[in-house]
Amino acid sequence: MNTERGLIDFYPTPDGLIAKLVAGIKFSDRMTFLEPSGGKGNICDYIKTAIRHHSYHGEINIDVIEINPDLQHVIKGKEHRLVHDDFLTFDTRKAYDYIVANFPFSEDDKHLDKALRLLDQNGGELRCIVNAQTLRNPNTRLRQSIATTLDHLNAEVEYLTQEFESAERKTSVEIALIKVKADSEGPFSLILESMQRAQEVQAATAGPQGLVESDFIGAFTARYRVECDLGIKLINEYSAMQPYIQDKLHRPGEEKYSSPLLKLELAEHSYSRGRTDQINGFLRGVREKYWGALIHDPRFNSQYTSNILSDLDRKLKELRDYDFTGFNIRELQKEMQSKVIQGVEDAIMKLFDDFSHKYAYWDDCTNGNLHYYNGWKTNKAHKIGRKIIIPINGLRAEWSGKGSKMDYHMHDKLNDMVKVFNYLSRDKVDVPRLVGNCITHADNTQNFALDLRFFETKFYKKGTCHITFKDAELLEKFNIFGSQRKNWLPPSYGKVAYEAMGDEGKRVIDEFQGKDEYNKVMRNADYYLVDTSTLLLTEGNESEFALSN
Repeated sequence: MNTERGLIDFYPTPDGLIAKLVAGIKFSDRMTFLEPSGGKGNICDYIKTAIRHHSYHGEINIDVIEINPDLQHVIKGKEHRLVHDDFLTFDTRKAYDYIVANFPFSEDDKHLDKALRLLDQNGGELRCIVNAQTLRNPNTRLRQSIATTLDHLNAEVEYLTQEFESAERKTSVEIALIKVKADSEGPFSLILESMQRAQEVQAATAGPQGLVESDFIGAFTARYRVECDLGIKLINEYSAMQPYIQDKLHRPGEEKYSSPLLKLELAEHSYSRGRTDQINGFLRGVREKYWGALIHDPRFNSQYTSNILSDLDRKLKELRDYDFTGFNIRELQKEMQSKVIQGVEDAIMKLFDDFSHKYAYWDDCTNGNLHYYNGWKTNKAHKIGRKIIIPINGLRAEWSGKGSKMDYHMHDKLNDMVKVFNYLSRDKVDVPRLVGNCITHADNTQNFALDLRFFETKFYKKGTCHITFKDAELLEKFNIFGSQRKNWLPPSYGKVAYEAMGDEGKRVIDEFQGKDEYNKVMRNADYYLVDTSTLLLTEGNESEFALSN
């Protein structure tokens, strides 16, 4: 080993150049550094000072390599961690966030090649200084290989002169400052590689947005199965490796009291009695994740109003004990379908109440909102007017204090409003997309208007929303639905002709809509008289995916 080389190539790095070398590194983060050409520790000193200045935890994690024995004493005297003498023979499995070096110019190509191979092995980022000629003059196979690697990794190279002319040991040589980061492909997995041949693993390589639209559930359940299999294989592998990752070695015959150096724990930190509990706990977590993703995916929930979605959210803890399979998804759909009819009716009536008596105490919202009439069972009966005002804030301030966003309560309200009139009209509106697009255009304004197919809304900074219904017949249908469910219309409404009604029935009809409008309803009863059991059976409200048996 040529220990004199450390002095021949000893050119301490000046602080100004070190600052350029480490520019952009977030010293506030917990990171591990390697300085493979320590010298007398200038770079290590700079990094240690920066960590202490910027980091709350102040954890110093720097490994140093230095070949010269005299400089090794300097490194140790500064309490830097000397881990090896010659970088070219350095053999480690340790992963470093940053390798920062001023390589010895006489062999900088060998050192640069070694550093790039460490990057390829464990990832991380290299910041280093070499003689500019090492890159400008690729006259050897090694230098040509280095050039190819740097190009492949999109290395950033800056050529500098005069950096060492005022240094502790002067030289006028031109240098190259290299910054290169390893590809972020992630760690290699033998378990995952062993499953790559399985066709269904392809579903696991795409995000939820990449799932095939034509077989949404099929792709979703395939991805679930792959994730379960990967986790179980990992748990089994960990169990098999337990004897080799303990914190003590034991002689034959000794009692074995030890703890694992590496622990595999469930995120929920539940007590585990062994491999079976780990597998079942892991599977519960995966199931909850996939059921949650399905429940909140517009391709599954687009026909559900907010009250139905709340029921699904409450059911999520129960669902984690059911495998995410086509059968169980179909069973969930059947169960929810039985609730949807009542849920739709509840949503329509809630909206009817919101537009009427809920805001009656607001002066702005009583004049013009309602048309009062003497109902069948009460003299407080009312119907919604073509234009109404409700008190609600359309926007909320961003946490950052910069700009505004649609208030999430208003977002839910708009979704339910559009879904209600979508049901009543038997239309084919893509509700999430319609509302989402409108809200995107509304963000960061004070007074703004939205056109939501069935009605127009205008929001004001003072906290009111003006709603204008675009379709008079659809609004009439809405009023008839609410008034019938409130028992404000005669039981014979829509069943007998006006002339066949008694005097009290006629009086209510006259005040509610008049004889001519009532006759119009009678002529088109299939449209105006809503049967909620048929609302979800129309073509426009079919689910966006089909489940195969």
